[in-house]
Amino acid sequence: MDKDLYQQKLLAHYISNWGQYYKAFTWKKGPYRNLGDHFRILEFPPTTERNMWAYATLGMSCYDDEFALELHIFSDEQDQTLVESLIVVAHFHRFRSRLGHWHTINWGRGWRLGASCSYGLISLPYLDGPEL
Repeated sequence: MDKDLYQQKLLAHYISNWGQYYKAFTWKKGPYRNLGDHFRILEFPPTTERNMWAYATLGMSCYDDEFALELHIFSDEQDQTLVESLIVVAHFHRFRSRLGHWHTINWGRGWRLGASCSYGLISLPYLDGPEL
């Protein structure tokens, strides 16, 4: 599978779970450019089935990775700090140390502005079930 096909299949998978409406974000500062032209963070708005914003990596892993990993995080509010946070985690995964299930993430601050929780756990997508 090549890079473009991986991206298309991943995007189709997200759309089938969270709906066809989304925004794709890039980031002008920090480590974003090292992740390649194909990398994006996608923001899916709440739907009638899911009353949360979903932020997801698109291209955190390479198409030929043995264990491809893409992350998403839910929020009850639209929050651009989650875009930046996922970029930082994706950069760490690609250039420092490979992440996987059951690893913890130290956000270095609250996971959202004003939040006291500063760690995250990479787990299976329990809220969306086995389809995701």
